[in-house]
Amino acid sequence: MIVVGNTPSIGYAMGMATARTERPLMVIAIGVLYAASGIGLARISNASTTHAAVLAWRLAAWAAGLVLLVAHVAYEQFRVASRPAATALCAALAAALGGLGLAIGASVHSHRPMMLALVIWPVLCGVGAFFAALVGAALLGGMKPNR
Repeated sequence: MIVVGNTPSIGYAMGMATARTERPLMVIAIGVLYAASGIGLARISNASTTHAAVLAWRLAAWAAGLVLLVAHVAYEQFRVASRPAATALCAALAAALGGLGLAIGASVHSHRPMMLALVIWPVLCGVGAFFAALVGAALLGGMKPNR
């Protein structure tokens, strides 16, 4: 950051505004990817003919979610340079949005509204992601170069 007098440079201010506008879009994008990968891999899993294939596709859905979580935490830590708690909050919001998408998908698939799932799934996904992202961000925070 270049400081002229007591005022940060224009580039620094623009960088902060970009991070502020990128963050909500990233949360929404990752949330949609969580839901899409979960629903898509569940459809493939349901079409599988063997129990081993069903398990493999379900593990693939978990792995896709883990990759999205790690990518989101890395983005928050290295691109946005946010604190671990802020990183965890953004990751939790994205996971909760994905959980809501999964609950909506399950309701549509079952042809009946699953009202309890619309509340419980986002909460469970968000809380789990918050703590996982908090630990991940704290570990990645020690790897960032000093600025």
